[in-house]
Amino acid sequence: MRIWRWLTFATASLALLLAVRPAPAATAEDAVHIKSHVSYDVRPGQEPVHVAWDVTFENNDPQTTAESEDTVFFYENLTIPVLRGASAVSAISSSGQPLAVSLGEPGRSATVSAYVSFDRAVFYGESYSFSLSYELAEVRAPSLLVTPSYVYLPVIAGGDESTVTVSSPASNGWNVTLEASQCAQNGTTFTCSGADAAFLAAVLEVSKPDATASLAFDVPVGPKNISVTMSYFQGESGVAEHMKDLVTTGLPLIQELYGFPYPGPTKLRVAQGGQQAVLGYEGITSCGQAANCSVIVSPAADDITVLHELAHLWSGIYGKRWLSEGFAQLIAEEAARALPAGLVASQPPEKEPSPTDLRLDEWGNVASLIGANESALNVENAGYDRSLRFVHLLEAEVGGEALRQVNAALAASGTSTDSKRYLDLIEKLGGKRVDDLFAKWVFPSSIQPVLAKRRLAQERLQELIGRAADKSLSTDVPDDIRANIDAWRFDNAIAATDKAESDFAGYEELEQALSDLTSDAEAQGLSLSPSISDAIQNWEFDKGRRMLADAVLAVDAYASSREQVDARRGLWKRLGLVGADPNNDLTHASEAFARGDFRESLNHANQAGAKAQAASGMAFRKLLGLALVSAVCAGGIGTAIWTSRKRENPFSPV
Repeated sequence: MRIWRWLTFATASLALLLAVRPAPAATAEDAVHIKSHVSYDVRPGQEPVHVAWDVTFENNDPQTTAESEDTVFFYENLTIPVLRGASAVSAISSSGQPLAVSLGEPGRSATVSAYVSFDRAVFYGESYSFSLSYELAEVRAPSLLVTPSYVYLPVIAGGDESTVTVSSPASNGWNVTLEASQCAQNGTTFTCSGADAAFLAAVLEVSKPDATASLAFDVPVGPKNISVTMSYFQGESGVAEHMKDLVTTGLPLIQELYGFPYPGPTKLRVAQGGQQAVLGYEGITSCGQAANCSVIVSPAADDITVLHELAHLWSGIYGKRWLSEGFAQLIAEEAARALPAGLVASQPPEKEPSPTDLRLDEWGNVASLIGANESALNVENAGYDRSLRFVHLLEAEVGGEALRQVNAALAASGTSTDSKRYLDLIEKLGGKRVDDLFAKWVFPSSIQPVLAKRRLAQERLQELIGRAADKSLSTDVPDDIRANIDAWRFDNAIAATDKAESDFAGYEELEQALSDLTSDAEAQGLSLSPSISDAIQNWEFDKGRRMLADAVLAVDAYASSREQVDARRGLWKRLGLVGADPNNDLTHASEAFARGDFRESLNHANQAGAKAQAASGMAFRKLLGLALVSAVCAGGIGTAIWTSRKRENPFSPV
């Protein structure tokens, strides 16, 4: 979407030439008073546009007194701004005398200078009146278009006092828009005043919406084949063919310049439309819920505008208007330079930078400009101007390739970006800090403390990442901090960095303790589980300390128990350990240690030691148990013998 160029329309000023013999040291421009009445009669499809100027000026310049005894000065001509493409240009004095008229060379604006020569010298105290008229038929120029179905016309006036009247078709079958610019409006009449000035009194658009034709064609863009339907005003077939060439060659090039594939549907509508259709802009692009997109441009728009609107088909990656408009214009200009010579036939007129200091994030959403006040138009002009200038600054700072990489990253993410995320990406992929530029051009002034925290959080994170990399620590904690920074939660990021740095302060001591534990474990033939090292590498320092303390106890218990189990024993103690095998407990302790279950290892080691220490007692208990068993067995045998004898002699006394 681009704003109408007539908002900054530059017209040629009226100029009086003082005829001298010789020329005086200074002119007397303020010594004349010019009045004009300008009429515009617009009847498209019936007759050419007819423009008529009735001009009167009074010479109040005392340097031009006719009775002067010195060199004589007088006025003999006047310059009038007429619209480009003017034909049948003629002028006549109030007495009916034809006047000579010559046209200047056209520039990039919609007007040229018409030099009207008077039929007599005009001295001090005299007035002079004349009429100038011309026609416009089938004219196409910057900000000016006259066809049988469509007219876009800047209404020009001039003089110290000027009245303008505009006649146009009745609304039946025609859309007529007449918007005031620099002059007061009363219906179709405008009044202007100034010091010998030229005015853009109004802008007139007359269109016949139902007088259209269409054509269809396909455009291959990467793997997609886009079916284009183009509609245009009748009588514009040549323009339509030119636009077709522009679309056909422009779309693939725009894809290349953006740096990611065409994201839109395979059906595209391109159309000419009046101000109502484009909301008062030069063009408008929309992609709704339907499986097609629509590009509408004014018939008076230049080729850069067409490329700009086509570039908007890639604008879905941007969530801020300045990004969308700035990049659409940047891509349009780059495409125009890269397209075959002569294809881009019309260029926009140059315009001065906007004086409005607009922070780009404060540029509002698209709204109709039809009937907009001067303040709203100034903001719109500033938005388009400053967004392009800022994108050019970014390109100069980080390079076009970095911009394309950012575009591709945004497209791959599937979400549109705001200014904060774009800043993050452009710094990451461009490799340069540009937050100062964003602070000056994009963000409101209140953002400064936030940007300071952002920079602090980023710098501290980089330091932490470097320290962590030196110790082969995981990226988990830095990644969590980075996630807070990416979400612009800088207070959270700084607090998390504080904690990480505090935890990191005891790393050396913890690492030395782990090294000592590893040596002690190896000395005992134990295999240390990586669980402690993993906890430390994952920034779980407190967990690592707890596991380390348990492991130290387990190693000490294992060493003590191993010493007791391996000690030389007499027959008596060996008898006590029969069936109690403390080595089996030590094996379980070693296995538990290897899998990181240090408390289980400690329990098994303690059990082994306890068994070794209780060998004598266990031997006594075993011997006592054996004696008890023997006694029970002996008693049982005796009872069995007595019972047997009793059966053999049943009459023996009991």
